[in-house]
Amino acid sequence: MKLQAILLTTILFAATQLLEAQNKNGEPARTKYKSYKSDYPYPKSAKAWMKGMLFIPGGSFTMNKVSEVPKITERDSFLLATQGKEKKVAVAAFFMGQAEVTNQAYRAFYEDMVKEKGKAAAEIYKPDTLSWQKEFHTAFNEPMVNHYFTHPAYDHYPVVGVSWEQANAYCKWLTKNMNEDLAARGEVPMPEFRLPTEAEWECAAVGLQIGDALQNLYGWEGHALYDKKRQFQANFGPIIDQNGLMFKDYGDDLGMYTASVYSYLPNNFGLYNMSGNVSEWVADLLTEEDAGSADARVLKGGSWVDGPFYLQIGARQALSQKRSSCRVGFRVAMSFLDRTETLDAR
Repeated sequence: MKLQAILLTTILFAATQLLEAQNKNGEPARTKYKSYKSDYPYPKSAKAWMKGMLFIPGGSFTMNKVSEVPKITERDSFLLATQGKEKKVAVAAFFMGQAEVTNQAYRAFYEDMVKEKGKAAAEIYKPDTLSWQKEFHTAFNEPMVNHYFTHPAYDHYPVVGVSWEQANAYCKWLTKNMNEDLAARGEVPMPEFRLPTEAEWECAAVGLQIGDALQNLYGWEGHALYDKKRQFQANFGPIIDQNGLMFKDYGDDLGMYTASVYSYLPNNFGLYNMSGNVSEWVADLLTEEDAGSADARVLKGGSWVDGPFYLQIGARQALSQKRSSCRVGFRVAMSFLDRTETLDAR
């Protein structure tokens, strides 16, 4: 019983995604945002599992909206990049993870797989830590290879080097443990944790809007990359101007690599890093005609390596669902089963 209690505590700790306003590592306190409450009658015992899952009212908005489509350079070639056509879509209400899944949360899943299936089988779920070297072989990334996934210093950082298939396995594991816990308490099961659809992801990133004319370009209010104090609002890659001069380097946004999942300010739904830090897997499959690969899945939000274009809410990248990258992570979503009002004026 003691071991079961320890395991359940570990899993719940992973599910909460460490939601302190300011933690020991000096992460910034959350700003105030308008919170939409749902009347969904989920079991009381599920509240511990739902910490870190924010209610998104849904509504209609213009999807795939970008300022312009750049030429795909050789630097982007490892991602099968393709842009969608602008279209008006409507999205039902849902829940979205406030932050990207952390190393600490994913480690709880990985360690559980090792116990359940043995080390050989569990290798299927281990992040590809060598991706730091494969993609940036000229940089000194040995510390990231050796320590990023396992060292407590990176507990609150987004897990990377996981494929779309591994991300889905994590969601299934979290769902299984949650519903087994609820069943043991005689309560009804919850909907599954899953990856958001591309439309859901964009809906959550756009935030609270009034009309398409004001639709945010990035995962924060407005269209500027920096705030009034000229501080960059996300963790993203270098910017080189038309004269070939460096306008922004990696460290100018205070992030040489990935950053803590609660770095920078959240959008007005309370979601962190919807632009920058790591590109995020979503559920959608791209067609072979679109992406040149029959198993390519959509990536959203841009990463610590990407330029401003890919930070746009409407921009997309893609990668084979079997591949992974040190610039790609994910966050979880959950369906909302009750009827609710939507923000249909966005």
